[in-house]
Amino acid sequence: MSVKKMVQVGFLAAVGFLLMFTLEFPLPLLPPFLKYDPSEVPALIAAFAYGPWVGVLVELVKNVLFFVSGKATSGIIGFLGASIAGCTYVLVAGSVYEHWRTKKGAASQFNRRRFGIGGGNVSGKLFYPAAFMGDSYGTGWRPNHFRSCAF
Repeated sequence: MSVKKMVQVGFLAAVGFLLMFTLEFPLPLLPPFLKYDPSEVPALIAAFAYGPWVGVLVELVKNVLFFVSGKATSGIIGFLGASIAGCTYVLVAGSVYEHWRTKKGAASQFNRRRFGIGGGNVSGKLFYPAAFMGDSYGTGWRPNHFRSCAF
């Protein structure tokens, strides 16, 4: 990796951190730990410009900086959930765009990313916190319910 590329990746991670640090706000009618922030955009730019794994790197650096800053109210569980969801989002979008670098590929990645986001968000923000916190959103769901399923 050249020095120029490393500086650009670091800059994108810093911009993502600043967007997450300053423009994060809770969504109405949802639990207070679910918040919106536009910090995924720099990671997507890195994934489109340099490849999906560079986008994942930007996403991880951004999340680590946010966790270390002390503003993360959900602790290590929220950090891991946001990292799983964000990395899935960026990895799927970057992987599809890497194979089809056309307008059709960019449009196609939005449709495929939808399924990747769904799986990443369900695992990263619903099942993972519930497994460690014991209850998800006060619904009474417990991770032990999976033990009774016949897979």
